[in-house]
Amino acid sequence: NISDDNYAYLWWNININSNAKNYNCIWANGHGSQFIYIFPELDVVIVTTGYNYENDSWAISEGIRKYLYLLDESIQSN
Repeated sequence: NISDDNYAYLWWNININSNAKNYNCIWANGHGSQFIYIFPELDVVIVTTGYNYENDSWAISEGIRKYLYLLDESIQSN
């Protein structure tokens, strides 16, 4: 259900747009909000674990999409 996603070598590959900038993301997802997000250009890995079987587990992805640019700005300022 993610537009423009690609699947290869047991990983999903997508571009995440955050504040008008695109970031390449390699990611894996599991049942109940278990996610691994890898952002090679930021040298960042985000891992989530949870027990979210009834609710919208994609809210985590939307939160990353909304705030990822802040992490990028923080890395660039250091």
